[in-house]
Formats: sequence, structure tokens, C-alpha cells
Amino acid sequence: MKWTSTRRATPLIALAVSTSLAAWVGPRAEPGPPPDRCHHVQVRDKIAYLGQTSGLATVDVSDPTRPKQIGRLLLHATVHGLTLDEHHAYLAAGTRGLFIVDASDPSAPEVVERFDTPGMLRDVAVAGHHAFLADGREGLRVVDLEDLTRPLQVAWVPSRQEVRGLHLAGDRLALAEEKAGVRVFDVSRPSAPRETTFLDVEPAALDVALLDDLVLVAAGSRGLLVLRPQGGRRPELVSEVPASGSAQRVTVHGSIVLVANGVAGLQMIDISDPANPRRLSTVQVHRVASIGQLVMEGDLAYVAAGLAGLAVVDLSRPETPGVLLPRERTFNVTFADP
Repeated sequence: MKWTSTRRATPLIALAVSTSLAAWVGPRAEPGPPPDRCHHVQVRDKIAYLGQTSGLATVDVSDPTRPKQIGRLLLHATVHGLTLDEHHAYLAAGTRGLFIVDASDPSAPEVVERFDTPGMLRDVAVAGHHAFLADGREGLRVVDLEDLTRPLQVAWVPSRQEVRGLHLAGDRLALAEEKAGVRVFDVSRPSAPRETTFLDVEPAALDVALLDDLVLVAAGSRGLLVLRPQGGRRPELVSEVPASGSAQRVTVHGSIVLVANGVAGLQMIDISDPANPRRLSTVQVHRVASIGQLVMEGDLAYVAAGLAGLAVVDLSRPETPGVLLPRERTFNVTFADP
């Protein structure tokens, strides 16, 4: 017989769940794999593609309040980042490198090829038949995907610190390199990236997004920085928006910027006037689950929420966002009999 506790989780309980139940409850706990965490999400045609600790999951979100998993690809690798094109998913899988996946049938994704990299692959962007890889301390790699069964590296740009995030917008690519700041490249010739801008960022650049002539940086304890490149290493600081926690991720949808502040939640900011950004709201997606990547589709934000899995936030009214998922903001922990 088993009994289940549905008490509201505390930070202590969350830590126990994320590391080892056996270490918390002693010999009564059943051995098993660690809980699956959701690190990244992309959405296409009402299907959410989730980068998880154990690989890729595909979820039907045609009814965002009742998601239904339809497929799974176990990789024994943590998918930190992913992107999609018409028929394929490209998975940034840490020390396992880049997985190229046939996702034409979302219910049965299959690996086409794997491209190994020497670093910790954290993120990937694809344009045409080129992939741009954020390879941790090993910098930026550009891979030719014209033949998906034979990916070929065509360029490498070393970095001074770990590349935490990247954003591709047209022919411009931005890299967030922690305390080394942000670099922006012209990638109109993918085989020869040309650095056009270097931005000092304090205390660290953890993620980056490009919007017109602006560079938006998730800068940890400083929150969101809105920068405009100019001559030299010092950009114009257009505005600064304090974070309710530590700004870890940033994405932009129209004039609305979404900033993931770790466990503190998701912050909505209107930057239609970049010099005077307007904080609209902050919503806590889950009491103890930290937010990873997020993406906007219409009025919905799909959020990779760690141990809480996929979260969905209704932003049709950004001043009063509504959390559609998770509906129960508690962890269920099951104990075995002695």
C-alpha cells in the first residue's frame, strides 16, 4: 500500500525532490530516475516541443488547459535548447552535442543524425541550411545542414566566457557571454561571421534578444537592460528595468518583453517607448519551480518551468495575466511502505 502527500511544497521539499527522494525519506523510498525537468519549449501548429532532462516530448496544446502528450524521444541527454523548421527539430543537448530530429510526425520523432561538439551546447538557431550553436565555453559554431545526414562545421568563433544564450534576427546574431558581455555579429555570410558590436554588461549577460536597433539583455540582479550600440565598448543605456528576482531569460513579442526571473516568476514589460518602459505585471508560474525558456504564440506564453513541466500563461490582458497551467501548484510526492 502507498500513501500520497499533497501538501503544498516548500523550498526544502523542492530541493529534496530535485536531488534524491532516497536521501530525504531514507530506506522507505523506492529507487528510480530523477524527476524530469522541462528546460526549453517551442510551439508549432498547436504542438509543443519540450526539451527535457531525458530528451524530447511532444504535447498537443490545442486545448492549453488540457495538454496531451503524443510523442517522446528518449535520448539520455538533457535538451537545454531547441528550434524548429518545417519538418525538423534541432536539439542542443549539452555534452551530447546537436541532435537533428525528423519531427514531420510529432507523435513519432526520430533522430536523423547527431553532430558532436567539444563544449556544453546550450542553445541553437537555424536559418536556411545553417545552424548556429551556442557551445558554452567553446563559443559559437556554425554548421552547414544542407545534407542533414552529414552536418559540416563551416565556422567557429571562440568566446571569453560561457555562451549562455543567443538570438538570431535576420542577418544579425547576438551572443550572451556572462561577464564577457554581449557580442553582435553580421551572419549574412554564415561561413564568415563578422563581429559588429561588443557590449560591456554588468554584472553578467545571461540571455539576449534583438529588437530593431536595440539589444535587450537579461542581466541577473540588475534585471532587464535596454541597450543601443554605439562606438566603442560602452553602449547607450536606454533604460533599465529592475527584476523581481534574477533576470535569467528574455524574449520579445511585438512591443511586449517577457523576462523570466528564476523562481520569482515572469515579468511583462511594454517597451513601445524604449526610454520609458512600462512594467505591466509579474506572475508567479509556480511557487518553487524555476523558469527556463519561454515563447509567445498569439496571446499565450508557453513556459519551460523546470520540475513543474510545461506552464501556459494567458497574456491577452498583460496587466492581469492568468496561469492556465499548472492548475495545481503543488508537488505530489509518493512514499513506499517500509
